Amino acid sequence: MGLPLDHLNAPAQAPSAQEEIPILDLGPYLSGKPGALEPLAAELHAACTNIGFHFVVNHGIPQRLIDRLFEASSRFHAQPVKRKLELRIDSSVVGYLPMAGGHSRSASVTGFSKPNMNESFFVRNELPPDDPDLLEGKPYRVPNK
Repeated sequence: MGLPLDHLNAPAQAPSAQEEIPILDLGPYLSGKPGALEPLAAELHAACTNIGFHFVVNHGIPQRLIDRLFEASSRFHAQPVKRKLELRIDSSVVGYLPMAGGHSRSASVTGFSKPNMNESFFVRNELPPDDPDLLEGKPYRVPNK
């Protein structure tokens, strides 16, 4: 089951599978239900392969934290592009990716080479300054911007 994509403002009709953003339910997997991982993995693969987006429900993240994240995201993205570019994404994939600023990894496989038409801000798990991986300079173990 998914949510309809209303980008065309077409007359009301039942959306096809290609017109829905899939909703992945982590509840059965997180509760330890036997056999829950395989169908979830298949749904995730299909969502990423066919649609490119998905929603996740029953993930255990408190709604208040989600609301705070959306508020912070709105404030960041409301800034002028020049300001956001001061935090441009780096080789550790942390920071701001502007509109049309990158290509999906699948571009080399599928031949689809149009740039992504979204802007994003990538973060990682926050690390303390004395984290051993951070101090060793391990890839992708960097502070957030």
